[in-house]
Amino acid sequence: MQSLQQVGFNRISLGVQLFNNTILEGIGRVYRHDDMEQAIGIMHDVVGPDANYSLDLISGLPGLTLDLWSETLRMALALDPAPNHLSVYDLQIAQGTHFGKWLLKCQRYYYLLGPYPRFGCVNFDVTLSIPRIISWRPRP
Repeated sequence: MQSLQQVGFNRISLGVQLFNNTILEGIGRVYRHDDMEQAIGIMHDVVGPDANYSLDLISGLPGLTLDLWSETLRMALALDPAPNHLSVYDLQIAQGTHFGKWLLKCQRYYYLLGPYPRFGCVNFDVTLSIPRIISWRPRP
């Protein structure tokens, strides 16, 4: 990490996705919640408490409820040191990817789940409300 700093890197972005091990495993991720906390701890040890980092989160994942999404947001914002930035993406399904293949197998079931875009909008509303609820402010 110090080498990265020396060559001009000034921010690290961690593709956390979310903080639920069951869903992480289900979407084929090899890391778990504890691994992300360990990475943040290492970053803190090397760079210090002013580590400039962001988290990438994905809403709309299979099995992700509004309660689990709220929990992920709260956990992300409670990290120490807190991230300077959160990037939130809604799940995009591309042909030939892990999810693209899953969707082909489950297309009928997926269709019966109801209006997926509506759930994405609700996730967006929750994403906007959680930082206000806990009075989170990004670090300068």
